[in-house]
Amino acid sequence: ANRVHLLRCHLQKISSIALSRDDSLCAVGSVDKTISIMDTRAGTLQRILNSDPDPLGSRPNVSAIVLAKFLHHEDARVRTVAAKALPSTAEIGDAAAITAIAQRLKHPNLEVRNLCIQVLEGLVIPGDLHAICEI
Repeated sequence: ANRVHLLRCHLQKISSIALSRDDSLCAVGSVDKTISIMDTRAGTLQRILNSDPDPLGSRPNVSAIVLAKFLHHEDARVRTVAAKALPSTAEIGDAAAITAIAQRLKHPNLEVRNLCIQVLEGLVIPGDLHAICEI
């Protein structure tokens, strides 16, 4: 029995949607620089990840850093949702996001390390010395 839920989680346009493998969690990104984590089965909002980006780029993207922390979550569904949401949250070359993700490359779980590498491939600018040093 499929259910339809009306989820109100953003005030501005939605820019990306990512589902966990079993479709139980959904990350919804918006142009307002927030990400909502939804429980699709219950139709409830689980968490809102928020950032207040600086147009000059001098402050880190908090949402990307928080999502990076979920890359080593014990639940594989959470890891997958975070990995899918990161590319639309962090900008290419985002030093703070790259640093936060690179720190997870030391994790003992090979799946976590592979997820980190996949995300980093989309964020690192070839020849970026900062990123090379972090990785």
